[in-house]
Amino acid sequence: MEIFAKKLSDKPVVDSNGSVIGQLHNVTIDFKSGELRNLLVTPEGNSAQQQRHSSKYTSDDHGRHMIPVNSVSAVKDQIIVQ
Repeated sequence: MEIFAKKLSDKPVVDSNGSVIGQLHNVTIDFKSGELRNLLVTPEGNSAQQQRHSSKYTSDDHGRHMIPVNSVSAVKDQIIVQ
């Protein structure tokens, strides 16, 4: 499947239960292999949702969740992660 990065920009990211994690901010790439590494997701939702997701994913220096690309199960109107 081929998806252009421009089409991913600002898509909502949700977990497999439909709970909103946040908005896609950017992706990280392994420069040697060219492979995508992580989705950088700006958190959204109420504080309980944010705490649950914060405990599941590591964060960067700006508080964005770093979600491994291999967690993505679907990309449509939103990005669904497991």
